[in-house]
Amino acid sequence: PRCSVCDAVCKGQYLVCDEAVYCSKACLGTVVPQCAICGELVSTGKVNLSIYGKRHYCATCGDLPPCSACGSPCRGGELPDGRIICAECAPTAIEDQHAAQQLFDAVRADLAGEFGIPNDHVILLRLVDRKEMESSTGKREEEDKQMRGYFRYSYASGKKPVRGVDDKCEIFILNHLPRDFMRDTMAHELVHDFLRHEVGDIDDDLLEEGFCEALAADYNIRLGLDNHNLMRTLSDSPVYGEGYRKMRSYVEQNGWPAALEEMRKHGRPIGE
Repeated sequence: PRCSVCDAVCKGQYLVCDEAVYCSKACLGTVVPQCAICGELVSTGKVNLSIYGKRHYCATCGDLPPCSACGSPCRGGELPDGRIICAECAPTAIEDQHAAQQLFDAVRADLAGEFGIPNDHVILLRLVDRKEMESSTGKREEEDKQMRGYFRYSYASGKKPVRGVDDKCEIFILNHLPRDFMRDTMAHELVHDFLRHEVGDIDDDLLEEGFCEALAADYNIRLGLDNHNLMRTLSDSPVYGEGYRKMRSYVEQNGWPAALEEMRKHGRPIGE
């Protein structure tokens, strides 16, 4: 018989699947997907979508713990705070404050140039592990698995604060995030900072998170990283996912200036 893929004459042992003949496992693998981890042919199992594309996993590997960054099942290394990171995400993961600060400064400059977001005031960047993030936000990972960053704003009560003088702006970012993930997270949190100063306290979480997600997604597109927006599109979060899709649709129809004006309708100036 001849191989159904390469047309080579099959000598000795060969494989048969659905009445078709294959000379090798490699040829069969072009028709039947292979597990992305162990390489075994997958007849039943799990399909996962991530920034790395569509991947198949056998039943055993599909039950492995997910990478804390991309969400794919993995046999990755365990970080000191218990998170797991896969072999593809680990090489670009940022774990020290200096490297994170350099990226942060670059993202601020990009957002200023691309979207006109001011970068003339001090924002303290704090690179933290999961436990420190939970302590800072008051949320456990089980409550918000998307918590990779957090913006905290404080000011002396009793008067309207002057930006950079009477207020304090802090952004907390999870350490060991891959560079592109960290850039995305920083952009999202910087938009929170922009809205707090430009609009004030916003009474609609879905609207605010949707605006931050949509602008960060637009930033990804301008960087050629639209694949990082896949999980936003698929997210079942009633705040982040639904908020993103609604704001994305609004911006596509009306533009960013109109979206900002819509935010102003739901904002109350700080100190008033």
